[in-house]
Amino acid sequence: MPVQKSMEAFNLQYTYPHCPEPKEITDMDPATNTVEDLMLRICHQEGIENSKAVCLYTIEGMPLTDDPFFNTWSLKDRHIQNGGKLYVMFTPKENLKQAPRTPQREVNDIIGEDNVRCHIMLKGDFEVKVDLASDTLRDLRQKLSDESGIPAHVLHYKSERGGVGQTLLDCGINEESTVSFSLSSFPDEHPDTKEFYLNDVVPSVQQSQKGLSAFFSSLYAVVRYSNIYYTVLLLSF
Repeated sequence: MPVQKSMEAFNLQYTYPHCPEPKEITDMDPATNTVEDLMLRICHQEGIENSKAVCLYTIEGMPLTDDPFFNTWSLKDRHIQNGGKLYVMFTPKENLKQAPRTPQREVNDIIGEDNVRCHIMLKGDFEVKVDLASDTLRDLRQKLSDESGIPAHVLHYKSERGGVGQTLLDCGINEESTVSFSLSSFPDEHPDTKEFYLNDVVPSVQQSQKGLSAFFSSLYAVVRYSNIYYTVLLLSF
């Protein structure tokens, strides 16, 4: 069937550093065009070279393009409103996070007679058929993926109970439970701080050693002053 576009008028405004005045985009369909489409459109409109990419933020500063999975959502699903204003940063492509390779899909033929309600961040509730006595969290995640259409590797469940191989009952999950899942393209891991902050981005503007030294010295002074102030405040009580 031919693709039918919405007849509703839709426009966006965006700005970026040193932009003389807000730019406008008027011919996108919020129901079918994705955030990736918007990123490509801005690059084309601004004549950005292939080595550069776009990072989008709300006008309040909330990042919109940090996770490649959410970039595949429509403008409507990402709650980018008609008449909305966005802030754009242009950066080398290597600074953008790359989605990890999609793992091979696992198959679980056990349908189960128990119902478990799952809540997916920004997507709502889903009823999933499981066997509480034999299915594991991994099985639940795959079945939820089948039910919701969301790839299993971006579904993340946080709990203090349960581990690899334990059943849903062992994890304290029953038919009265609501199991919450967050969405992210990346594993729920906390990298080593030194490794994470060491040369993790390539600056768009070349920095001199003198400039970097002045910046970090000022930052260290501000942080140290904050610690001293907080300590004095505690002692005063």
